[in-house]
Amino acid sequence: LPAMQALLDAGAAAVGGCCGTTPDHIHAFRTLVANQKSPAPHPVAPDLICSQRVWLPLDQALEKRFTVPLENSDISALYDLPEGCTAVLLDCRNLSAEDAAQAVPMAQMACSKPFFFRAASKETLLACLAWYHGRAAALVPEDLEPLLGAFGALSLPDGISPV
Repeated sequence: LPAMQALLDAGAAAVGGCCGTTPDHIHAFRTLVANQKSPAPHPVAPDLICSQRVWLPLDQALEKRFTVPLENSDISALYDLPEGCTAVLLDCRNLSAEDAAQAVPMAQMACSKPFFFRAASKETLLACLAWYHGRAAALVPEDLEPLLGAFGALSLPDGISPV
């Protein structure tokens, strides 16, 4: 518990467990959190996107992006990205929400680069953003842009074409 308290004292807003965590651990964490004042939220830098392992300013990520059209949750193109690729635009316009929910977790296990998403339907976009473990950007029709805010996702600037 001293390590967990040190995390809370350093400003952690959430604590939890992983493999090997017991109900007793969770109860102890919960007791610590109940006595801890919530930290003030940190502002998110408006121009950063990230994957689980890499973060980049949006303009840098756009420099050498590579588009991977997804069909039937096939992520094999992610294994053969061009050298210097900074980010990946996953074109999910042909995926159902169910296929996107399967493809996005597999894609982020296969590729450490930050993702942009291209989606045409509300359901597919929501599945992509819900399953993505990072801060994404998206190339979507204007009527879907309001959905991005709930996930902290950025809208790609007008005139950006998928490479």
